[in-house]
Amino acid sequence: MLDLGEKRWVAQANRNGFFYVVDRSKGKLVLANPFGKVTWSDSKDADGRPVASSQSHPTPEGRQVCPGAAGTTNWESPTFDPQTNLFYVTSREQCDMFSTAPQPYEAGHAYYGSAYFPSDTSEPFWGALRALDPATGQMKWEFRHASPSWAGALSTAGGLVFTGDSEGNFIALDAATGKALWHFQTGAAIYAAPIAFALDGKQYVAIAAGSALYAFALP
Repeated sequence: MLDLGEKRWVAQANRNGFFYVVDRSKGKLVLANPFGKVTWSDSKDADGRPVASSQSHPTPEGRQVCPGAAGTTNWESPTFDPQTNLFYVTSREQCDMFSTAPQPYEAGHAYYGSAYFPSDTSEPFWGALRALDPATGQMKWEFRHASPSWAGALSTAGGLVFTGDSEGNFIALDAATGKALWHFQTGAAIYAAPIAFALDGKQYVAIAAGSALYAFALP
């Protein structure tokens, strides 16, 4: 939930690639803007909701759709900073080919009744932490990762945003500009969200990576 002056909103970065803001007192859609590459929708209905394009339907041969099956974002926890009034979310730039070709059933294997697979493209998949303005839905900055990330984000009152990447880096960014200020190599891909806590008057930031839990604090 967001409190922006007199505005009382709910914001959600959806895995379908759209950033939604809803007036939580009226249930009315404020905006629905893409925050990553989206090809499954190219129009909106009278209420501003995205409408699926007929050119995004799967075919027997396979059709490329963005975002892919994992979504522009997924379980990665976003965060809102009331000091910057920005919403931070992990974004994945990866498209997939979706096919209606029948999938043979095999006991013990996942069964979807169809198929999807990574898009055969010369463009590499990548990811980013993006800062979105809830009032407009526009991106204010992004910090790019070498590959799609599964890490969540944490913003603090100290003007920092923490996140991680699939290469094992735990990263601190300037919340206002997205400038990288510090990083630590954990040795394993990060699939978790950072947390902050205080113990005996000292603040810590912690992150899980691989089979280890790391906690950091200032001296």
